[in-house]
Amino acid sequence: MAKFELATSTLGSAWRAAQPEIAAGNLLSVESISDTFARRVVARAKRRFELTTKPNPPAIGDEAAYINAACQPGSLKGFCFVAADEFAMDLSARGVDAKAVRVVPKKGGGDHFFTVVNKGSSKSSLIVDGTWLQFALGGQRFCLVGTLDKLKATVKAATPSIDLLDAYAAGLAAVKKWTAYSCF
Repeated sequence: MAKFELATSTLGSAWRAAQPEIAAGNLLSVESISDTFARRVVARAKRRFELTTKPNPPAIGDEAAYINAACQPGSLKGFCFVAADEFAMDLSARGVDAKAVRVVPKKGGGDHFFTVVNKGSSKSSLIVDGTWLQFALGGQRFCLVGTLDKLKATVKAATPSIDLLDAYAAGLAAVKKWTAYSCF
């Protein structure tokens, strides 16, 4: 039985208007998202949020140090919504059919956001999750990218604290209602 279901967010998206100082970086293709690129995207997302929620946040002095601090597994918890949105906005601006999705546990608990790239079917569509390490042991890739089938072995080996495979399967339901679904 499925543990998660697709949902929409109750959060506003005021962070989208903020202009972070961190450039997104180069991307060859969605399938080849590097951890370096993904870390920049997650740091941009966190900075957007910071710029809209903290009065007069200090300027970033050392970009590499900021990105490193923003992307520590312990710093990812609670930021999946802005990271998923940032990935979706960045990929969409590059011509990719991408959306942030939200899944919620059916029996209560914390939700999770990630990005889905529509490739025509749930089986061929891609999952992009730049904050998955908040649920998994260290020593793994920073960002998960791939079809659900491709990601199964990596997720199982990481023994995440939630059933990420079920969460991803629930999020892929957005593909079947793509034009009607909007996370935010």
